[in-house]
Amino acid sequence: MNKDISSSTEHSQEGESKKSLKRNDDLRVLPRLLWFIRILLAIAFALAGFMKLIATPDMVSMFDTIGFGQWFRYFTGIVEISGAILLLTKKTKLIGTGILLVTMVVAMGIHLFVIGGSAIPAFILFSLLCSQLIRR
Repeated sequence: MNKDISSSTEHSQEGESKKSLKRNDDLRVLPRLLWFIRILLAIAFALAGFMKLIATPDMVSMFDTIGFGQWFRYFTGIVEISGAILLLTKKTKLIGTGILLVTMVVAMGIHLFVIGGSAIPAFILFSLLCSQLIRR
């Protein structure tokens, strides 16, 4: 009878140990995943900002349609590049995330109410930016 109890206890401890290891592995994956997403976001926003600053015909046309003038294209490009840079360090990640979240809210609004077209890309970027608020 004692062997059954000790055997049961050993199996229970082994199960708990495996669960603990699984939890630790999961905890290691999340920061890596968030860092990977952050790098992708920084690249995406840096490229988008760069396209605005070099005045690609598509960007010039889109900002003409928006109607605020081309200064708004330059401003948006600088904001996107600055936000991308701020995303890359732990100390400024929250500031960069906040700046880019506001930028995406404005972008979604402009797509929905001013220029038409799909706001889905801006919403996807917004959602990925929200993932950066999980851990500070």
